[in-house]
Amino acid sequence: MGDKSLQGFQELSHNQKYFLTPLSLVYVVNETRVESNDDFTDIKLVKLEEQPALEEFTNPMHDFKVKLEESGSTEFFAFSQKLNRVFTSTDKTITFSMVMNPHTPLLIRIMLVCSNVIFQPLSRCSYHSRGDSTTFRDHVVTHKDSMAKYFGTADGVYFRERLAILVPIEETGQKSISLEFKCLSSCYKIKKVSTALIFTLEDEISGNILGRQVLNVHVSKNFKRDMELAEKAASVKRRLSGEFESEAAGPSSSKRTIVDLSELKFLLPQEVVREFLEGTQQFIKAKLYNAEDDGLKGSLTTCLEKVNVMIDNFASNSVESGEHDYCKRKV
Repeated sequence: MGDKSLQGFQELSHNQKYFLTPLSLVYVVNETRVESNDDFTDIKLVKLEEQPALEEFTNPMHDFKVKLEESGSTEFFAFSQKLNRVFTSTDKTITFSMVMNPHTPLLIRIMLVCSNVIFQPLSRCSYHSRGDSTTFRDHVVTHKDSMAKYFGTADGVYFRERLAILVPIEETGQKSISLEFKCLSSCYKIKKVSTALIFTLEDEISGNILGRQVLNVHVSKNFKRDMELAEKAASVKRRLSGEFESEAAGPSSSKRTIVDLSELKFLLPQEVVREFLEGTQQFIKAKLYNAEDDGLKGSLTTCLEKVNVMIDNFASNSVESGEHDYCKRKV
């Protein structure tokens, strides 16, 4: 190759080459093999991931697992099995247990991300950071661990530049850490996005990612109420999905059953109304794309037009509101 450097690597001198093995980076200097753990160079792999990823994975060698500790769940948080999401509030302590096989020096990177807008960095809003003179005032997630440290910047774009908590792992391969959230899901920097905690197991020396666990999170003042509302909304969506599936599967010549939903009402927090409507919009679009029967297409088109109008009206009438504002919508 004419170019001596590759994206993600520092430039090497003319007599150095490198190649990857499954567990290490190997350099070849004047045709002499030198392992990366020798005291020859301090070159590191950087920016291997442009953006955070949400795909969970582990490997048998490290067997990385993260779980919520159950103590205090009623008072400090609630976990929804239906939604696979933890609901909590600000300044409530949640403890996570992390286990792995420590074959090499390891650390865990804990990062809060927008799970549906992954490229958008998250930092604390001005309201919840005012009066805070600490060095970690930008972090939405804080820790209570003497060994952990804060890392990253509020305007960091790449994965390794973003705000995160770095937790070193001891030789036992077990670690518990208590976290708190300093912003609500309705804060202006987080509003209208879904959030998730990413736990990334990394090789402390090479920076290679060895495992990833993801937990969806919603933070609000009344987290128990919000969990109930979210589970009810999800149940209605699944029921509607089943009804549309049943209609789509039927022969076009058969008599179609139309279900009247005009009396169905939802009482939703304002911050989730748009997300609910846009989810319904995408659902109808997907069904319309796959529909072959003209009658079904007509019904779906009518529904889609109504949902589009509701989204437009909501966008034009929406104003900044507090946690207890509600919107009632007919579907």
